Formats: sequence, C-alpha cells, structure tokens
Amino acid sequence: MNNIAKFDVIISGLGPVGAVTANLLAQYGLTVAVFERDFEIYNLGPRAIAIDAEAMIVFGMMGLDDWLDSHVVKPCIGVRTGVPPNGVTLLSVKPERHSLYGHQRIAFFNQPCLEKTLRDNLEQYSNVKVYLGHERIVERIFE
Repeated sequence: MNNIAKFDVIISGLGPVGAVTANLLAQYGLTVAVFERDFEIYNLGPRAIAIDAEAMIVFGMMGLDDWLDSHVVKPCIGVRTGVPPNGVTLLSVKPERHSLYGHQRIAFFNQPCLEKTLRDNLEQYSNVKVYLGHERIVERIFE
C-alpha cells in the first residue's frame, strides 16, 4: 500500500510569507503542505514591523480586515525600543491624510502576533497540512 501524501503545493517555512501563501492557496482549493523547522513562533522580537497598502489588500482577501484594524499601529511618533528611560527612536513616519487603495500607506505590526493570527486562520482549511519541527523536506526531486 502506498502511504505517500500528495499535495498540489509544498511550502517551506511558516513565517509571514509562507503562512500568507498557504492561506491564499487554500482559499483556491489547492492541497497544501507547509513544513516549518520550529515548533513555536519565534517570539524574541520582530524581524518585520511594517505593512503597506498593497499587503493590506492581501490580508483583506484572507478575511483579516478586522484583525488589521485592531492590531496595526497607525504612524505617528514612530517605533521605539524598550531601552530606558525613553527608548531610542528606530523609525518615525509622519501620518498621512491620503490613502492608497482605500488603506493607509504604511502601518506597523507585531510580527509574532501576526504569525499567530495567520497560523490560526489556516486551521479553517482541511486542505492544508502543517508539519512543525521539519528542517529538511526533500532529499531528491520527484518527477
């Protein structure tokens, strides 16, 4: 008996890009396998902090508009480190009165929180299988 699972798409990595890709492909009915090296979301700090208007459209396609509205930080004073006494400003963006594609041009987010939301969103799809704790997925190329 052949126990090999077959998928339309295999994704390596369940960071923001892998999770967004898996969510979108699942919406189109493709069977998706996602392999992630780590068991937990890397939570020692963000590696990405900003999202632009085009990316906000993609999040809307995944039904995450409400999440974005309540979890992104609108630009005003900028992003600061937690170093006392007042932190060090890493980035400062003036607020804009104009939007792009119906969204603000840039907003800031917490990457671990975003990754958790994207992973949680995948749970609604029976056509997605997530494999945590897998560093190497392919030894050879199949025809």
